[in-house]
Amino acid sequence: MKFKIGKKTIVYEGRFMKVWSTEWFDGAGKPQVWEYVEQRDAVLVLPVTDDQKAVLIKTYRVPIEKYVIENPAGLVDKMDENMEDAIKRELLEEVGYAAANVHALPPYPARPGVSKNVFYPFIATGLKKVADNTGDDTEDISIMEIPLNKLFDLWLHPADDTFIQPDVLAMYQAGIELGILPRQ
Repeated sequence: MKFKIGKKTIVYEGRFMKVWSTEWFDGAGKPQVWEYVEQRDAVLVLPVTDDQKAVLIKTYRVPIEKYVIENPAGLVDKMDENMEDAIKRELLEEVGYAAANVHALPPYPARPGVSKNVFYPFIATGLKKVADNTGDDTEDISIMEIPLNKLFDLWLHPADDTFIQPDVLAMYQAGIELGILPRQ
C-alpha cells in the first residue's frame, strides 16, 4: 500500500455515529488528515412483488432537505442478529412485508470517501403483505410500488423535490444478471 495510517482520533461521538480524524501519510511521506463518519453497518433490500414491482420508500432526509426514494434499509444494531434476520426485520418494519426468498448480494462500502460503514444488500421475492407501515413521529415515510421497468425512468426524471438512490438501480441490475429477476 502506498499510504501509511497514523494516529486515529474520535472528534465527535453521538448516539448513532462517530466522527473520526485519521492522520495518514501520502506517497511522499507528508502527513495528511482525513475526516470520516463511522456508523453501524447497514442492510438494504430491494423487495420485488410477484407482479414485478419494486417496493420502495419515499422518505424525507433532513441533511439534504428533500425526499429520497430508496430501498427499505436499516442499521445492523441488534447484537444477536445476523444480516438476513436484520433485513427481514427491516422489511417488516418499513414496508410491512415478509419474504419467502431472500437473496444476498455482495457487500460494498457505503460512501468510502466520507464513511467507514458497509452496506449489505439483499433482494427479497415471494413477498406477502403482513402489516401496515408503522413509522413513528421521527419518520416521514410513504411506501411506493414501482414497476421494475420504470425504475430508470424514475431516476432520470424525478420530481423537483425528490432524489432516487442509485443503489436501487444497481440492485435491480444485479438481480437481472444473477437470474433472480427477469429481464424486462
